[in-house]
Amino acid sequence: MKPRLSPPILPILLLCALFQLKAQDNQEPSHACFRLNPERVIPITWMKCTTDSIIYIGDFLTGETWVGKQVFVRIPGTSTSYTLKINEFTFGSDPGSGQVAEYNITPFLREQGNRIALEPDPGETWAGPFNCPLCGEAVLIIRDGIHIRDLTISSYMEPGDHIAFTRIHLYMKSYLPGKNNIRQLNLRLTDPAGNEIASKSIEQSARLSFGQETELDLDITIEEPMLWSPGHPQLYTMELDQLAQGSQGQETISAYFGIRNAFVADSLMVFNGDTLCLNLAGEDLVASLTMLTEEEIRKLIRKNTFNAILYDGSLPCSLLTLFDQEGAVFLTPKAEQLPAAGHSQVNSPSVVRSK
Repeated sequence: MKPRLSPPILPILLLCALFQLKAQDNQEPSHACFRLNPERVIPITWMKCTTDSIIYIGDFLTGETWVGKQVFVRIPGTSTSYTLKINEFTFGSDPGSGQVAEYNITPFLREQGNRIALEPDPGETWAGPFNCPLCGEAVLIIRDGIHIRDLTISSYMEPGDHIAFTRIHLYMKSYLPGKNNIRQLNLRLTDPAGNEIASKSIEQSARLSFGQETELDLDITIEEPMLWSPGHPQLYTMELDQLAQGSQGQETISAYFGIRNAFVADSLMVFNGDTLCLNLAGEDLVASLTMLTEEEIRKLIRKNTFNAILYDGSLPCSLLTLFDQEGAVFLTPKAEQLPAAGHSQVNSPSVVRSK
């Protein structure tokens, strides 16, 4: 006999299902932190309108160079439940997850002018992103019709070895009609001293239909790697230029990454065989972390106020980069315990999974 759900449980499950649908309403999948060439990232200028609640409105024109490209809007994380509208059409929403949300608004753009509106849910008042220095700003992101949607960078080296094997794993997606490919990828790798240590061109032959994805691995061997640790935060830089079918201009993505072996045992951190004492930030500092400015956090780290933070939430890319550069550590739960948004942390050497 199959088990039956009692009537009181069914409404609860339905509500949970509706909540999950709302949380993912037209949002793009989470991706790792990376940067695009500046002309592809356009800040949104907001007007604040007060009716029964505060609504933020941003107006913009469709750019002449946007033909054949995809336009995304990125909204910083906020604890306020909101609805996103594009040209009066209700397109997306977020339940106050505190996580960055991206939406592909290309199908709803008009040539004569466009309007984005953020409306808090009834009874809500804005708790951000408009008063959070490190949450970033709302922006339009202009991407080629076929582009690298996500990337992960991993390095492996045996203890005592002098070679690091580095793999750059790319996820490419097409929004173009017919079958198309990225004709060529040009890779440059720069070490922490600013020296170019590797470059290569890769032909990507997979032809993708509309909405399809493919994956590609780029393998690099780094000799005598400069290791990342809290005392010596050495960062490599990866840049990828892509020449895509039917696209005007060149799209460049770049990302930092570090090479290190790290784990945490009790009150000690072990980095590349060296043992460091944990100096955890207090709960009051952790709670106000995203409310401080970048310079304030850099000063606290440099004064040795703390060298590690225990945190299990989503983290803005600007904060991850700051910790990577300054050599402080985020201690987070094991990867399987993290929410999907934890994927933004995947290339950050300052993030260490606790046991």
